[in-house]
Amino acid sequence: MSEVDLRSSRNDDRYDRRYARASQTLGAATGSILERTLMQVRVLDKVVEVRGDDGMVRPLQQKVAEAVSLLVVVGEDPVRRRRELARRRRPSDSTPDWRWIPRERLKAMLWGGDDIDQDNSLKALMSKVKRVMGSRLKRANNCYGLFFDEWTDYVDLQVLPALVDAANKARCDDPETAVLLYEHVLRHWSDSALTCMPTTAEAAGHVGVLREERQAIVEAMLETQLDLGRHRDVVARTPMMIAADPLNEHLRGLRMRALARSGRKAEALREYDQAEVVVRTETGTEPGPNLQRLRDQIHANDPAVLEWHAPPVRASDERVRRAFADSSDHAVLARMLNYMWGGDVNLPPDRAKVAIVHAAAAEQEALPLETAEFCRRAVRVAAKAGLDQFIEIGTGLTTRDPIHQVARRVVPAARVLYVSDDPAVAAYLQAHGIGGEDVDIIHAAIWEPKAIIEAAAATLDLSRPVGILIREVLNYVDSEDDPWGAIETLVAAVPSQSRLMLSVATSEGLMEVVQQQIHAQRVTTPQGKPLRFWSPEAIMDMFVGLPLSEPGLVDANQWRPERTGRAPIGPMRGLVAMAIKP
Repeated sequence: MSEVDLRSSRNDDRYDRRYARASQTLGAATGSILERTLMQVRVLDKVVEVRGDDGMVRPLQQKVAEAVSLLVVVGEDPVRRRRELARRRRPSDSTPDWRWIPRERLKAMLWGGDDIDQDNSLKALMSKVKRVMGSRLKRANNCYGLFFDEWTDYVDLQVLPALVDAANKARCDDPETAVLLYEHVLRHWSDSALTCMPTTAEAAGHVGVLREERQAIVEAMLETQLDLGRHRDVVARTPMMIAADPLNEHLRGLRMRALARSGRKAEALREYDQAEVVVRTETGTEPGPNLQRLRDQIHANDPAVLEWHAPPVRASDERVRRAFADSSDHAVLARMLNYMWGGDVNLPPDRAKVAIVHAAAAEQEALPLETAEFCRRAVRVAAKAGLDQFIEIGTGLTTRDPIHQVARRVVPAARVLYVSDDPAVAAYLQAHGIGGEDVDIIHAAIWEPKAIIEAAAATLDLSRPVGILIREVLNYVDSEDDPWGAIETLVAAVPSQSRLMLSVATSEGLMEVVQQQIHAQRVTTPQGKPLRFWSPEAIMDMFVGLPLSEPGLVDANQWRPERTGRAPIGPMRGLVAMAIKP
């Protein structure tokens, strides 16, 4: 069996677990998710920023910015949040009481002991906050709290600590992905964040906790870079950090270790001498035992410190790097989708980017699974109707049941032409079993319909009905590419009773703020085409006037479902349909 078949029970189990998890979590997002408003709140950048569902920044007066940042920081404290959620086991167990702040405590954090009419001032201030935050600001029993919807709102103090948790879990078996996640978090968690917080004692305490949290992320990233043998990177990064925090002995130790492993033993020992001077001057004591022990090990040329042993690398990563040598240092859409589908044809940049995209819009985890299921169902329906030849445009690195296998369970002699706009994907699939008389793959883009037709004529019999399946690729073309004209040319080349099957992500119900979050991840095709969303009307036009079969243009999970209890897909939706050429 070729590697492309990927039909082992291991891969099927991984897919089923991921599908079940996505459906279950989306099912937990109760209510009519399309009717909710969305909000993006950032308090960890250099300034507090609130965006509404239109994507526009909402202006904040200084005291309103202080109140918003205070309510977010106290309510979303990542340390307390982890502890409370672990105790409750899941967020939906009960109302998150730790988000409520008593009125007296809130006044003390905002104004301290200032002799002003704090009751009236707080009431007026919370009224202004209400105008910005809407129903998310709640009051009960003389307490205030900001309550965000974890499925529709983006709050950086929720999202970034979650990515840190993901990075911490990845450190042992996927350290490269961990470093990429740490770096992303630190780019968006400014070292000068929270400067707009009130200067009262308790507020300053919360700021101090978050700064300690950020420093722990920095040091975890440096440790992981040392594990990866990136000693020179650590040497280059640490001088300014130590200048800002000269008494941080752990940071000094990381720099000493990096210097020693870079063949700069003398500099590593001088680093200790400098630390010793600072510690004696500031505290009148000696550096701690860990730093002293590290100095002695470096002085004695202890191999435990000086030698570096490469961490184990995933066997699949080595294989994928060889196949995608030209793109191994950045995320590639086809490999990202492969990871979302539970496959192993992906690399650390792909895995990190998927984690970041899902953190920005959690509901996206289910969409690729649902659209992949639609493609299999649609091919199966077409095969049962008598079609035995198919063209799939937008072929990716499928993890299970590529469509030639789906079709051949119904029609054993089915023939398929795969079309990928990524030459590396086409080459990889050819090297791993796709290619031959009855199943072939070519490199071509959707806007090159004549090249696709010419290749199809060599593999298929275009005098008989053909199923044309066009996958996610339509979300990476723009109006100038004229997808409607390309599809019309393809349909004109096949006879009556041929099928056109499309899967396209829609802008319907997708708030501008979510689109901004997704576009900020800069996911593009090899041609540099960015992701775009189409209106339902534009998607209908892509069927070039062909009549749609039942149930028409619907969400991917609603097209002739074969499983019960399908969850709603959420703000980011894929519309699908099948049309029959008269």
